[in-house]
Amino acid sequence: MMHSDPEVWELRGEADPERLEEGRCIGLSVAASEIAARRSLGSLAAFMRPRLADLPSPDLLPDMEVGAARLADAVQGGESVVIFGDYDADGCTAAAVLSRFLGEVGCVAKVRLPHRLKDGYGLSKVMVERLAPEADLLITVDCGATSFAALERAGELDLDVIVCDHHTVADTIPPAVAVINPKRPDSAYPPGEPAAVGVAWNLAVWTRRVLRQRGAFEGRTEPDIEALLALVAVGTVADMVPLTGANRVFVRRGLEALDSSPFAGLKVLRAHIKGAELTERSIGFDIAPRLNAAGRLADADLAWRILVTDDHAEAAALFTQLDEINVDRRALQKKTVDEVMARVRRSSAVPDCIVAYDPEWHPGVVGLAAGRLVDRYNRAAVVIGQGGKGSARAPAQVHLVQALKQVEAHLVAFGGHSVAAGLTLAKDADIGQLRAGLNLAVRAQLGAEGHRHVRVYDAELAPWLATLDLARELRALAPFGQGNPVPVLLGRRLQVRSRRDYKSDFTRIAVAAPVDSGQVWLDGFRMGRVADRGQSIDVLYEVEPDHFNEKWRARRRVIALREAR
Repeated sequence: MMHSDPEVWELRGEADPERLEEGRCIGLSVAASEIAARRSLGSLAAFMRPRLADLPSPDLLPDMEVGAARLADAVQGGESVVIFGDYDADGCTAAAVLSRFLGEVGCVAKVRLPHRLKDGYGLSKVMVERLAPEADLLITVDCGATSFAALERAGELDLDVIVCDHHTVADTIPPAVAVINPKRPDSAYPPGEPAAVGVAWNLAVWTRRVLRQRGAFEGRTEPDIEALLALVAVGTVADMVPLTGANRVFVRRGLEALDSSPFAGLKVLRAHIKGAELTERSIGFDIAPRLNAAGRLADADLAWRILVTDDHAEAAALFTQLDEINVDRRALQKKTVDEVMARVRRSSAVPDCIVAYDPEWHPGVVGLAAGRLVDRYNRAAVVIGQGGKGSARAPAQVHLVQALKQVEAHLVAFGGHSVAAGLTLAKDADIGQLRAGLNLAVRAQLGAEGHRHVRVYDAELAPWLATLDLARELRALAPFGQGNPVPVLLGRRLQVRSRRDYKSDFTRIAVAAPVDSGQVWLDGFRMGRVADRGQSIDVLYEVEPDHFNEKWRARRRVIALREAR
């Protein structure tokens, strides 16, 4: 829980008086109303009850009209459709959305997912040449936004391509029938840009509309688009896009669909989540890691297959495989993280951008290791492994793609988002020069404030007032993620009465309180020795409903602590 930089704890914004009053009018407690009023939520009642009717029209995405018309042509013309996606959970769920949709409208599409080590990320010329003989129409999901050479080769082979992506775009649009991407400067889609799975779902919605207008559903049932929201929720949460705007609707409604999904694989995944409630946290901790593990260490086809199978025995067998791979992933991740951390600890100072390279590190876990470095040191981090394959992660004040542009002479390829990116080293790359260039680029972005590490809290509230009722009220503001973080509460000058340490740096502390026999419990990881018995501490914590020993309770999770001030 410690960082290399001093932390600043700040109260989130000003409470909007109208939101405060609205919260009270709809029956929220004073504490819940204050927390909601400090967020830019628009109408609080509408925010707490997102509807499908609130979703933006799919044709606000660029090229949606032409893309949906071309896909409808393929469906009605009996053409061969191939879906090519990324090997992560967003790519797999996007491929599942389109393949399930197309299957329901009578088009059995083939799905081809790349192997991380054999094929690398994205659409290449070699991959286009491999897919062209079996496709009249190629749809890319979660890749293709900057695949100029590959798409030019597709044109030479008379292969039509629809690109469904959400990654940062180049200054020009690559040659394709349609490039459907909310990152395009001409996109009219409102903030809350969807992940690739959301783009794919929008394409399915608009293609269904085109087919309906052409009379394709006369005398037959239309495909159930809402059921596919279960897949959209999984991919959206897994890709950690902002959970605002359309994404909030996707996840909120998608969680409802997931909880009662008829899809065999989703039923199996749902049955293995921890906790009594299905939440976005369930996806992030129990479902997404298993799907991602396939693409990290094995074959992403395993993840896609569990999402599209309707055979319960096959789903159970696939889950067992995915679970075993995920266990291996955790062990490999721990080994890599430990080695990277040891290197940083040997340094005299933590640099502006941590760059670590070892040809033995598995490229499937370097992104996870980079993420841990960001959490631990509040620094941008680039971790590079076998074959020069690397991943970069960064805190919010750093834009990775812009930084990587400054060192592109050392890279074969790179791309991604502002705080998460992938890269491949050039064979003759000089790691020292790469490290120096990235540090210069990151330092220029940071400016005078440098690595100021700010933790934002929503209200000051003693832990014994963070009751189960409040925890349930706050769940109405979910789903939580980027753009709508979990509410954080501040408890001041708490007296530690006892402490229990467990495995994996997990600790529970009891603090003095005028309820529950004179104390309440808080728990968290890596608390250090600040929270020893008899000490007075300040705590930042979250509260959530928790089902334990057949009873519901308020669980208070510590995210930061310090000596009382």
